[in-house]
Amino acid sequence: MRTGLLLGDLHCGSMFAPCPEGFVTHTGSVHQPNICQRYLNTCWHDMCDTLPALDWLVLAGDMVDGEQPKDAAHFIWETDALYQIMAALELLKPVLARVRDGGAVYILEGSRYH
Repeated sequence: MRTGLLLGDLHCGSMFAPCPEGFVTHTGSVHQPNICQRYLNTCWHDMCDTLPALDWLVLAGDMVDGEQPKDAAHFIWETDALYQIMAALELLKPVLARVRDGGAVYILEGSRYH
């Protein structure tokens, strides 16, 4: 039997998404998670701590929230897309560590934020 995980829509950069603890923003400040993010971080860490070894991982959907120009950047705590990507990578480190040697990681492409 093979074990895999499908993850999507992390939306790193959004005020309503998990964020890495102690993340340094593009302005050099350390982001202080809001109450929603603290709860989501707790859930994220619980998931990461209980994941079995994975044969495959699929990353689908919006890994970052982007610049949100249509919403005038409301509800994002990090406006720099590159830093949002760095936050997503930081969050994904413990998940990627669960992928077995020889396992596969697939990234699905969609919008420019995927």
